[in-house]
Amino acid sequence: MNKRDVLELKKRLSKKNCTFTKMSGCYVNSNKEKVLKFQQDFRDLKEEEYFKYLDLAAKVLSGTVGNSLLKLDFSNDAEAPLGPQQVLLGIRESNLLNEDLLDTFYQHVIDNFYYVGNYLILLFRDTYDIPAKTSDNFKTGESVEVYEYILCAICPVDLSKPALGYIADEDRIGARIRDWVVGMPEIGFVFPCFDGRSSNIHSTLFYTKNTKEPHDEFMKEVLGCGLKRTTNEKKQVFKSIVLKSSENDEKGEELFTTIQGGLNNILINETIDETESSDGYQPVLTKEAILGLTDYIDIPESITEHIAKAWEEEFEDEEEAPEIKQIVEKKLVKEASHIETERNLVKENASLRKQLNVHESFDEDEDSHDEDVILRVSKKKASEIKTQIVDGKKYLMIPVDDESKAFVNGKEYES
Repeated sequence: MNKRDVLELKKRLSKKNCTFTKMSGCYVNSNKEKVLKFQQDFRDLKEEEYFKYLDLAAKVLSGTVGNSLLKLDFSNDAEAPLGPQQVLLGIRESNLLNEDLLDTFYQHVIDNFYYVGNYLILLFRDTYDIPAKTSDNFKTGESVEVYEYILCAICPVDLSKPALGYIADEDRIGARIRDWVVGMPEIGFVFPCFDGRSSNIHSTLFYTKNTKEPHDEFMKEVLGCGLKRTTNEKKQVFKSIVLKSSENDEKGEELFTTIQGGLNNILINETIDETESSDGYQPVLTKEAILGLTDYIDIPESITEHIAKAWEEEFEDEEEAPEIKQIVEKKLVKEASHIETERNLVKENASLRKQLNVHESFDEDEDSHDEDVILRVSKKKASEIKTQIVDGKKYLMIPVDDESKAFVNGKEYES
């Protein structure tokens, strides 16, 4: 599923467009016990409840594809009789009315979902008559396919926060009664995938609230799918590889920031905008791309070779390497630009000191020179010399404090 597919489904989750028919649920306590099971015709819900449940369902279709939303493929075992995919197919076909299959699914979640606390398992059933679209994305009114799917949301149930409130019976302000409140989904999924505006029973769209710890156990054990890393996980893996290639943590952080600037330059030079191309090409972070960083930033080849090798080994078992845009952290790109500017200034100042014959010693005895400017400074002061533009002219700036002694043509300079 791509971004457009997700948005098309999500637009349906409004009072005007929603066509959910059935909803079922199971409330589980912290001891992994089923406290409550229920089934409900979604269209018979009270208006306030209707919108609350709709908000929970819509949350499962929120976030970024590749980070909060991951397309997962079922394994062969998952598609075998009584496998997770077959159970989900049976639940969908029964219109959420097969209690045995529902119990099987609920128990599978309870046994394999690692969560401390109470939670609510919700299942929604929907049918979408997919309208045909013209090449300019205009709906014709004709039907392409009937997409039947279930949406699952697993929501934490926590006690409301302690607070004061108005107690009407006693006509006073006092401690309010704390209730068990259903929160926004921790995880969820849509089955089958709405893939290219068509049903794909071999995949599911998985949602996770926590993109750093996305509940791998649910992907593998409950859904029977192969694991897939979120964008945040990929970023962390890449950063870890870069830091390990550096001498220490401080230099590693600076190296990582510098590389972020290089990756951003690759994006600028190699990305084809979606508005210019229907393919919307995005460069991928391959071994070759990492080795090519030397074309954009000042970095030793030995380091890029080390990072490239480790990166290739990390992703050798995955279908494809992540896109570079998934790895770039925009907030570090500006910092990388500042670091590059500072490095250029250091190089420029070093070059200028060489041109002006800056001697980092007081011991040399030279009576005559052809140069217009000759500086003799201590090693400490030599590193502090900078250039600055004043009134359109370039000047050599040497900081002098109260304890410093400076001589010009043999005479002590006094400010």
